[in-house]
Amino acid sequence: MAGKVTHKGELMFPSDYLSAVEFKGGDVTLTVKDVFADDLRTKDGGKERKWVISFIGTDKKLVLNKTNSEAIAHLHGSKAENWIGERVTFYPTRVSAFGAMTDAIRVRETKPSEPQQQEQQQQPTFSDADLDAGLLGGEGGA
Repeated sequence: MAGKVTHKGELMFPSDYLSAVEFKGGDVTLTVKDVFADDLRTKDGGKERKWVISFIGTDKKLVLNKTNSEAIAHLHGSKAENWIGERVTFYPTRVSAFGAMTDAIRVRETKPSEPQQQEQQQQPTFSDADLDAGLLGGEGGA
């Protein structure tokens, strides 16, 4: 099964949702903006309700799975509404799913350190190049 199509490390067909390939092998720390249910299109054209996290400083979102939801709950409590404003560090990995190895995003099970004061005052928007360099949340990267 083929992964996401890239050219010189950039996704050729980016989406509104984070993809493991965008992390370039490094950790990325993001601050939760919102947690909400959304009806997402399935491969067969149907719709399925999924839980989604949005983040401060980016339009990219993350579709939650059970593994990541439980990891975030371990860090920030089981009430997802209380995750807003909390920082979470994500990392790319490979997992076995549905009989094949696939790229995945997982949650580091330690709370990220607090951002520096200047960063707390202003979290700028970032480009895919910033994501590539691990510059989100002041941590991660190569």
